[in-house]
Amino acid sequence: MTVNTTNILNRKEKQDLQFLIEGFLEKKENQIADDLRGHPEQTRDCLDRLDKILFKNTFWMDEVNLDDMAAAEQLCIILQWHQMLRPHWISFRNAIFDFKYHFEPERQTASIISSGESGPDATPYDEYKDLATYDPLNEEKYYNLNLMPSDLKTTVSFEGNRISIHKRSLDIVHNLFDILNNIPVDLFSRCKFCRKSIITTRVGKEYCPGCAAKEKQQERWKEDPEAAREKERRRYEERRKKVSKSS
Repeated sequence: MTVNTTNILNRKEKQDLQFLIEGFLEKKENQIADDLRGHPEQTRDCLDRLDKILFKNTFWMDEVNLDDMAAAEQLCIILQWHQMLRPHWISFRNAIFDFKYHFEPERQTASIISSGESGPDATPYDEYKDLATYDPLNEEKYYNLNLMPSDLKTTVSFEGNRISIHKRSLDIVHNLFDILNNIPVDLFSRCKFCRKSIITTRVGKEYCPGCAAKEKQQERWKEDPEAAREKERRRYEERRKKVSKSS
């Protein structure tokens, strides 16, 4: 990934994308529930941020009113959105990683062999730059995502002598792909430790939060298990002393 790639989005857009992917769609439902249940302020903040990200360009009709909802109701909506969007995200993630880690390297290798060059092409995505509009002649260069059907929640308006039908439950799926549309492939990567999807908000980012420390700890255990075991013993002993003092 290059510096120019990270500059495609502004700071807030990158933070929102990172929250949506790493903090929401990459998590399992039970993990989200466990993290938020019993924490009403965090639940409210999570729902408010998701609503602003996923519906920022959506016509108003039945936006969530946080002041009229209990924390349990807010969590229910978060989990409903997660159940609806995660299958679509998984389909998209599988496609983009198949392209990035399998198809593209194989294509680059074949290109080098056929041309006799010693390095990769300067512009590896040139063949794809004109595919924003579907071209049946290049059908093999597209991924068909198998998306799960969503239950439709429909709102109808008759204002101005016009019938206006809005499908918010379907809008959330469309909006997810609108968010992902036109984003560089290089922004998506896999954590070197847990293999979950990460957003490379800066050059050199390779891990989820906390995973770099976990990998170093794992390496210490492999290199010197006795020293690592003694360090863990001291850490638990210090924790036990703090707990006993507080009680």
